[in-house]
Amino acid sequence: MREKVFLVFFALVFTAMHSEAQDNNSYPRPAAIHQVFKGAKFKKLEFSWNNNLKRYDMIYKIVIDNPADPEGAKKIALNKYRFDKYKPVFYDGILGIYNEEVGKIGFVDEDGNLLEGGYKWSYDFLDDFPRFSNGVCLVKTTTGRGVSDRVTTWFVLSKNGNAKKLNFSIVHFKNFNEDGIAAVVLEEKTNGRRSYRTAYINANGQEVYRNMSAPCNHMTTPHELGKFCDGLAKYFDYKTRSYGFINKTGTPVIKGLYSATDFSEGYSIIQTRVQGALKYVYIDTKGEIAISTSFTNKPGNFHCGFAPVKKTNGKYVFIDKKGEIASIEYNNVTEFYPCGLALVNPISREEPGFIINTDFKKTVELDGDSYFSSYDKEEAPKYWNGLAGLIDLTTGHGFSFDLREGGQPVSDKLIYAKIYNGANNLKDGFFNIEGCNWVFYIDKDEF
Repeated sequence: MREKVFLVFFALVFTAMHSEAQDNNSYPRPAAIHQVFKGAKFKKLEFSWNNNLKRYDMIYKIVIDNPADPEGAKKIALNKYRFDKYKPVFYDGILGIYNEEVGKIGFVDEDGNLLEGGYKWSYDFLDDFPRFSNGVCLVKTTTGRGVSDRVTTWFVLSKNGNAKKLNFSIVHFKNFNEDGIAAVVLEEKTNGRRSYRTAYINANGQEVYRNMSAPCNHMTTPHELGKFCDGLAKYFDYKTRSYGFINKTGTPVIKGLYSATDFSEGYSIIQTRVQGALKYVYIDTKGEIAISTSFTNKPGNFHCGFAPVKKTNGKYVFIDKKGEIASIEYNNVTEFYPCGLALVNPISREEPGFIINTDFKKTVELDGDSYFSSYDKEEAPKYWNGLAGLIDLTTGHGFSFDLREGGQPVSDKLIYAKIYNGANNLKDGFFNIEGCNWVFYIDKDEF
């Protein structure tokens, strides 16, 4: 009790002593945050008691200029709209917006400029929401109201607004992957009869890997071609209903897999039967089992020579490429990031999380709550600009934004947040990472 009272007293004194420093923006900036948010202003959060760690936590908080007033920012006037999966994420620096009033899609760049042509691209809710990749996007226009007089024309749209018309009749599609290849279902007519087949097309509108095409029906959903890693890309075999890998000539080199991940450092994770039970194993680029151990829980990808795995007791460890355990147990872990660092939470909940290097040595403790989701969760912190989510990998400092709602990176340049300036008046806004000022926002143009 005395310790807690003393810490409360220390926190109050420390806050009072530094109130002037907060106003003058004189707090030292964490290294990675300094590199990313160059024009940002900082202040400290109030101290909060962490009962697990028996200590007071602080977190860096970034001040946004005029958080409730985007004056000077560009306004996009829309009354009813939505984003891809209701999340405003930029792909290849471009944000897709569905204008519900006209029933069409338009695209906006990171400066808030609407791509030439405006809201003109059709969208069927059973298809992928169109996304840019490698500077291009697969889009379509539709004319006619009835089934008999409906005409659909497909295009490859570039960022400058140029649209190249395709000579294919596409029924369903998957967006271009990182290598600029899209999986589609084509409709073809011969002597008045319709037939359908799967195919792959490139950003120039040409069909590639013709040997991979397979007959199908008009209800077939195409499967995206994986990106080429270690010279191989994951594909779906429609004839055998299984996965495999092709090389860059389109020749299948690994076949008959129940599931598979893209290769990483020469290893892919697949599912296979082991003594009747469905387990995860690692295979090499020859399709051979690379590590003898099989796993009930899906392991992580190899980065920097190590991969995280979840043991049957629910704890996490890292293994090397021989399958041998290389670390102690942890409560939560991420995969290693490109900088050679990973986040971990120790077994004891009374100890703070920390950052480790590839020698599995602690580099720095995490400030603040220090909680994060493990690699096997969708919410696992993603690497961007030297940060893991909102954690500085150099210093371990976590940070947040001085906002009512939002504050998540949606591109390399922009943060998404809600602008609140009155009851029931929330706007979708985007501020830049370097200067932390509003770039553009979306608001109604009528009462």
